[in-house]
Amino acid sequence: MIVISGYVDLQSAEELTRLSDDGKTMVEATRLEEGCIEYGFAIDMVNPCRMRIYETWADQAALDAHMASPHMAEFNKAIAGAKLAGANVLAYPASEPKKLI
Repeated sequence: MIVISGYVDLQSAEELTRLSDDGKTMVEATRLEEGCIEYGFAIDMVNPCRMRIYETWADQAALDAHMASPHMAEFNKAIAGAKLAGANVLAYPASEPKKLI
């Protein structure tokens, strides 16, 4: 299992709003992919210019297929045109999850 967690900071909340349709399309398409366990974007509760990213994949092959998907290419075009202030997205290998709540 692979967990992806991080954030993308945009220069304004308006810029994040502008990307929301592209983000919704990306999330909907990705959640249908084989090997996608969880996938989502969220606006940070404290920083309205920060988009949080959280993904869980069954294995590296599933993540690789996702990265090569047509909807990933489209979303990359949208992000490339965005006014970014910073980003930090990391992948973590994970073992079986332990439920906390």
